[in-house]
Parts: sequence; C-alpha cells; structure tokens
Amino acid sequence: MKLAYALICLPTLTMAEVKGDLDAFSSCVLDIMQDNQENFMAPVMAPIMCGERHVPLRQACAWPEYLILADRIACQSQDYAFWKNELERLEALAEAEGRGGRGELFASGKQRCDAEQADDDTRFICETELMWRTAMEFLSAQAQVDAATAVEGSSN
Repeated sequence: MKLAYALICLPTLTMAEVKGDLDAFSSCVLDIMQDNQENFMAPVMAPIMCGERHVPLRQACAWPEYLILADRIACQSQDYAFWKNELERLEALAEAEGRGGRGELFASGKQRCDAEQADDDTRFICETELMWRTAMEFLSAQAQVDAATAVEGSSN
C-alpha cells in the first residue's frame, strides 16, 4: 500500500529540492577524505557521516508529522518517492559524466532489505534509507569531482 502511495506522489515531488546544507555536506566530505587518506573506508564513511549531519533523510514533512501514525505513513511514502526520484536523477547525471552507477553497495543493501526485512513496512523504510545513503554517495562523489576540477582550474 505504501509503495503504491509513494508512486502516486512521485510526479508531485520531482521538482523538489533536497533540504539541508549541501555546501556544508560537500565541505564535510572533503574534510573527512583529506583527514583520512589512508583509510580505505573513508569513501564509504564520509557520505553517511556528512549526510547525517547536513542532509536529513526526512524531507517530506515537519518532524511533528512523523509522530502521528497516519501522518507518518504519508510522510514516509513521500520520503520514499523523493529519494527514489533523487537517486535516479543523480545516477543519470553521474552516468552522463562517465561515472558509475549505484554499484555493489546498493545491490547488497537491496538484498539485505529484501532478506532481513520480511515485513513490508520495515522493508519500505529500509529501502528509503538505502536510497538516501546511495544519494549521499553520489553527492559525495560529485563534491570530490568538483574539488578536483577547481584545483586543476586554479593551477592552470
């Protein structure tokens, strides 16, 4: 039921912008990557840590609406639709620039959601979180590309 509602909401959310501080997110990612150059997990950690600090998963409603069951279901459906749309948009941009798509972390996350979350409600939430995390990875990669391009541009 929630998925059907989310798909109905999708067209109304396509023009929405990500709420949060994307400049602070990008700075956070670059700082973590710079400070942890030897840590092979930094590219995985940075998007999640910085996303939690600067780009909320909950985009559709004000926080009190998530406390009332009927509103929470509608809000979660809208969040699902928002992050699905945003992930598809970011993936298309990355592929147009010659960068990869969602990758193995998304595939393994999707398998985990399907396998471990038998209840449709929890799987729905798991998939929303997975799409948010993957969108943060795309935003992180773009921040790194932008920073590298700026460095190249300033050295010329």
